[in-house]
Amino acid sequence: MIQKVFRAFCARIYVNEIRQNELEFLGMSPVKSKLHNPVQNKEEIVKERRLRRGEYHNEYDTALVELKDVVFQNEGPEIREKLLDERQKWVVDHMERSEGKPPTDVAEFYKREEIDELLTSEEAA
Repeated sequence: MIQKVFRAFCARIYVNEIRQNELEFLGMSPVKSKLHNPVQNKEEIVKERRLRRGEYHNEYDTALVELKDVVFQNEGPEIREKLLDERQKWVVDHMERSEGKPPTDVAEFYKREEIDELLTSEEAA
């Protein structure tokens, strides 16, 4: 009789744990926090957080390298084409302004934004 009562008690505990896990999985019950354990002392918690921070930093570094590769492969040709078009337009505009003479120095192309900013600030004044 005692064995029967004990087995029923253990079975109810097991079924309640399974039920609680399923309710948490379905989002019908709040998830129990397993991060905070009051038994651990402060040094263990700090050490664990440092390890996790190092792992997250390593994951971030690897993801950053992978993202750079993806951008280089997928968006690189588009960016190159856009910049090439800008340079070609600048050369054509320069040739129109200087009566058909090609530019002698490409540095003017990269300084054009500074010149445009000066013009707009003078126009605003």
